[in-house]
Amino acid sequence: MHKDAGIIIALCVIAAIIAAWAYVLWLKPEPMDVIDTPAGEAPADVPAETEGEFITLASGDHSGFDERKNFLYSDEAEFEKVWSQAHPDDPMPDVDFDTEAVIAIFSGTRASGGHAIKVERVVDTEDTETVYIVRSEPGPECVVTQAITTPFTFVKVPMTERVMKSQERVETVSCS
Repeated sequence: MHKDAGIIIALCVIAAIIAAWAYVLWLKPEPMDVIDTPAGEAPADVPAETEGEFITLASGDHSGFDERKNFLYSDEAEFEKVWSQAHPDDPMPDVDFDTEAVIAIFSGTRASGGHAIKVERVVDTEDTETVYIVRSEPGPECVVTQAITTPFTFVKVPMTERVMKSQERVETVSCS
């Protein structure tokens, strides 16, 4: 029986050596090209980025919007409808719709408290404006209210002709 175990171990070692050899010959990934540019300059094929401006107008737990959605409002009448649903008792914030727009971000229905949504940053390139969104969730050790919530945030941004995009990440909050 010991002789069989020795043969099995030897076969496993040989198989591992063959697998490592095959990886080096055929599957080894190519190194990435390093683009060396002077500090502060972007490579020619990468669009230059600048930090965009934004001001958070309001955030909260109860928007009344059940679905996860992002909206861009460049018209006061349309924005007034959504604002009055999320903030029925609050006056509308001061927005100059000739030069500014409002991004409304709704997290959708959540089964408990402890959830939030916010704009982390806005990045402008020549053709696009990307809004980076962070959706926070409570970790398993967090004590939260057992109430349905619909988190939201409204941010004001300068009016632009750029294509608007968003990137979202989920962040789990640790309460330990």
